[in-house]
Amino acid sequence: KKLEFKDQNDREVAGQYDEKVLEAFQKFDADGSGSISRDELAEVLKALDPEDWDNESVDELLAAADKNGDGELSVKEFLNWAFTENDIITSTKGNVTLRVEGCPREQFNGDYVQDGKYYNHRPTFYCRENDYCMFYDAETKQWRIFWRVSPQYSSCRVKTSRG
Repeated sequence: KKLEFKDQNDREVAGQYDEKVLEAFQKFDADGSGSISRDELAEVLKALDPEDWDNESVDELLAAADKNGDGELSVKEFLNWAFTENDIITSTKGNVTLRVEGCPREQFNGDYVQDGKYYNHRPTFYCRENDYCMFYDAETKQWRIFWRVSPQYSSCRVKTSRG
């Protein structure tokens, strides 16, 4: 089966690696979509070592390796994870900060720091300055800001072209 790529960048990055590495990617990418979903990642990791890979550790790995935040690993993200010199999954808490600025409702502006919690297998963020949480709602494809993580409520919704 030929590996499908989501974009030209993935094709160029993959061209720099041996076919055996790309075969490993294909083992993770069970549906052949060109990216590795959270469920595909969990299935392989849990099959390899069920004692070390529970849902929380899979979520932490995905949060650390998924640089564009779309909830899946592209070829490039997979290769960065597989060949990184650093142990990227030791602790993801506080590694990512998202800044909200220019919001007309100023109470929502601030730096939201990854807080080590997850909503639908995606990291959540907390802003100390305003005591609000920010989380991504994959169903509506929007970031939500609220005083707590809740799928039903939000005080502010931020539309974005990327998850």
